Amino acid sequence: MELMEKIRRGKLIAAGMVVAVLCLFALWPAAASVPQLPCTFYGSVTLDGSAVPDGTVIRARLTDNSLVGNATTSGSEYMMIVPQDPDTGKPAEGAVLNFYVVSGSNEYLGGTSTWNAGGVKQVNLSAVSGAGCEDNPAVAAGLESIYGRLVAVYGFRAGEGVGGWTLFRPDWATSHPEWNTLSRLYQGRGYWVLVNADCQLTYGSWNTPGNPLASYNLNNGWNLIGWMGC
Repeated sequence: MELMEKIRRGKLIAAGMVVAVLCLFALWPAAASVPQLPCTFYGSVTLDGSAVPDGTVIRARLTDNSLVGNATTSGSEYMMIVPQDPDTGKPAEGAVLNFYVVSGSNEYLGGTSTWNAGGVKQVNLSAVSGAGCEDNPAVAAGLESIYGRLVAVYGFRAGEGVGGWTLFRPDWATSHPEWNTLSRLYQGRGYWVLVNADCQLTYGSWNTPGNPLASYNLNNGWNLIGWMGC
């Protein structure tokens, strides 16, 4: 009888331990959920071709202009860790981030990249404040804010190019510059712009106080835009 009692008690203890372990597993996700790895960005920073002062603010925004990251410069360089918000899931994997250099009350687009969990990316920022901005700039200068994403630009005007069509491709700028028949962007004209990812085009000095994020959101593929000049 004593042996049977010991066996019964052992079974009760074992059952209690199993219940306790199951309870711990049930509570584990809520108590210790593993967060998504952040994405880190770093690089040099210039504004109008010059180094920026220490402490210059750099901001990262999604294409809907929501703020997802902040950093300050040292030695005209920055480093920014951008985590994913566990409540909103933003930035989502592959989301386009636009990086702005802050000067006074204005933000000037310096570069773009994508958010990828666990990524460590060098993104050098080169922002233009609009000082000396031209209404009819050379294509490369006017589209500097998207140049890393730019594939091609078509322009159309009767009497120009072939049947009215002119073309610019960044990869021809050095290899075959004579093929680039579209040399300048003219205020008031329309252009077909091909980019290889969602990105944001900023117009020269349209970054003005009270409207620091004046820009044109472009989708991956072809986009028809009107060139607004400065």
